[in-house]
Amino acid sequence: MWIGLEGEEIVMAHIPEHRKVRNLRRDPRVVLSLDADERNAIGMQYNLVIHGTARVTEGGAPELLQRLAKVYAGPDASSRCRRSRRRGTSCGSPWTGSAAWGPGRASPS
Repeated sequence: MWIGLEGEEIVMAHIPEHRKVRNLRRDPRVVLSLDADERNAIGMQYNLVIHGTARVTEGGAPELLQRLAKVYAGPDASSRCRRSRRRGTSCGSPWTGSAAWGPGRASPS
């Protein structure tokens, strides 16, 4: 899953509207866990766990995926969003999760 930052929000997009998006519409509570490549002195991998509330925003997935593709796959990369007369754009709706980064809100595990 590719994620990015837009202002103070964490954003991602889905192609098309997967079960994850339907679940977020039903229950917007989210937890995002990020693992670092680095390890501490006793060999444990560093990670960050963020708890937040998501909101589903209609549209914008193709553009978001294009921006994220350049971050994750390189400046010449592009996402594989496709347009079809029958189905429209085969990219789903991005959701943005507002997650506070302050003490007690984002907790390393």
